Amino acid sequence: MTDDGALTKPAVPEHGDPAMDAARYVMERLAGQRLVLAERPGRLELLRWRAPWPLRPAGIRIHRNQPFEFVASVLGPFLAFAGLEPSVEFGPYDDALSRVGEPRLASADVELIWLDFARYLGHQEPEAIAVWLAGRVRSLRLASPAPILVADAVARGVAGGDPARLLNTFLRDAVDEIPGVHVVDQAAVSRDLGDSYVDARSERFAGSALSDAAAIETARRFGLAWIPAVMTPQLKAIVLDLDDTIYDGVLGEVGPAELILSDERAALQSRLVGLADSGLLLAVLSRNEPEDVRRLFEARRDFPLRPDVFSAIEASWRPKAEGMVTIVDKLRIGPDSVLFLDDNPGELGAVVQRMPGIVPLHAADAGQALRGLTWYPGLARLRTSREDTLRAADIATGETRRELESKASDPLAYLRSLEIRLEFARSPVDQLSRIHELSAKTNQFNTGFLRLSETEVAARLADPAGVVVTVSLRDRLSDSGVIGLIVVRVAGEVPIVDEVAISCRALGRGVEDAIVAEALRGAVGTPPPDRIRFAYRPGPRNGPAREWLGRLSGKIVEPPEVDVPWSRLEEAWRAVAPLAELVWREE
Repeated sequence: MTDDGALTKPAVPEHGDPAMDAARYVMERLAGQRLVLAERPGRLELLRWRAPWPLRPAGIRIHRNQPFEFVASVLGPFLAFAGLEPSVEFGPYDDALSRVGEPRLASADVELIWLDFARYLGHQEPEAIAVWLAGRVRSLRLASPAPILVADAVARGVAGGDPARLLNTFLRDAVDEIPGVHVVDQAAVSRDLGDSYVDARSERFAGSALSDAAAIETARRFGLAWIPAVMTPQLKAIVLDLDDTIYDGVLGEVGPAELILSDERAALQSRLVGLADSGLLLAVLSRNEPEDVRRLFEARRDFPLRPDVFSAIEASWRPKAEGMVTIVDKLRIGPDSVLFLDDNPGELGAVVQRMPGIVPLHAADAGQALRGLTWYPGLARLRTSREDTLRAADIATGETRRELESKASDPLAYLRSLEIRLEFARSPVDQLSRIHELSAKTNQFNTGFLRLSETEVAARLADPAGVVVTVSLRDRLSDSGVIGLIVVRVAGEVPIVDEVAISCRALGRGVEDAIVAEALRGAVGTPPPDRIRFAYRPGPRNGPAREWLGRLSGKIVEPPEVDVPWSRLEEAWRAVAPLAELVWREE
């Protein structure tokens, strides 16, 4: 756990020798990887494996009309690979889900709805089933603040399967506006396994139609992807080696034409392209001549990966650990947000030794690497925001901004040349998911570390005693989308800012003062108070936020709070406001 209460990736075990620590950690991760990312993991091997790193408890409550025990029995190893240790609470078998809204003594980290929809299809229309289930989900939402996962319908026992597909479409539409609710693709497990998804003998004797293979694959997706997606930080970037990783062969020895692109390596490249399209950043870290790498992508037009998909390319003969430092700095993200894909365990260990937060994925087995890029904890996105798709283009303009700044004789003239536009929105319900993302993911400029869930965001947006302000940023080079969040309690003599969270992509343009001061001017109204109180909680990387608070307050900042005179905010606002266009979105 970090100081801010968020779960990190499994920590590197400490044995005294840093090199040995890193090597042992990587070997332990790779041993676990071979097990959980096997083409068809074996139940006995999974149950024998124990994760050697610390685990965070994960309380999972099951609402069901069919057995989940066969999945839960093998869920532990997959969740352990993600750094979680499950405790599962089983609800009664209940087709009506009549008890989901009842108050409970113990809270859960995840609420999971697990239904055999064949018990409804054929008796009711798909849309009617979706509407009924959405009503049950709303009742559960009122009773529990935890994320809710709903496994969708599998086409079983219904001719053609079309009713199940229709139901899934209606269901996703029906729950879309309920905060913190995600419909997960259980139907994909059935499609992938085909006839082996069901076992008639199991249904006859155990009451479950799931085969053992289906139970294990379902556990894998819940344990590696779907539950971590709502409980652990998401990865933001994938850094990949080239030789014997995304193709077979060594570029410097055989040249571009002789490199082999097998079907599995081509699928791996295509998967990387898809991840980039969903908002993850891609970068290359290769021990090759830069000119050879440039010629590689020119010559191999059959590669799904193209050079313009990469936010950084570090090709040289220096140690890869040094290249990784450069990449992380350029992408402006923490090491624990990076997945490093390489065929050489030694390179993985050396990079992890230099930057312990880096997450290693071994790529010697192309099929296993492909499954890793599909299911590795932190990669799954149950929702994709507009900002996800803007991120790579925004980072690509960073070099241009730095070049302009280095050539400018006057910093103020540089800022004016960017033509910055800041748009403020007061308690925007349509940005609920993005508000959750900013609160959950922002580390460098985060004063309060509230880590608001979607349910908590919805409550804040509806609270008449508080105001939530979001800030969107664009300049003449790029549109950054929603990059800022200010959460304020306005009831009382002194307004309290519970959280200021600004994306690292917005830092360095000199408008932090304008973002916060203008947001507070709009939040507290007139006449303004004498002072504003900022809640402050230290985190592992929020030094920039602490320095900013210290400069603004003129004090040494210590938790739990610091007061800032309104006059200082006004002074900061007057200095920066003329350098940007400040507008408020109509409510």
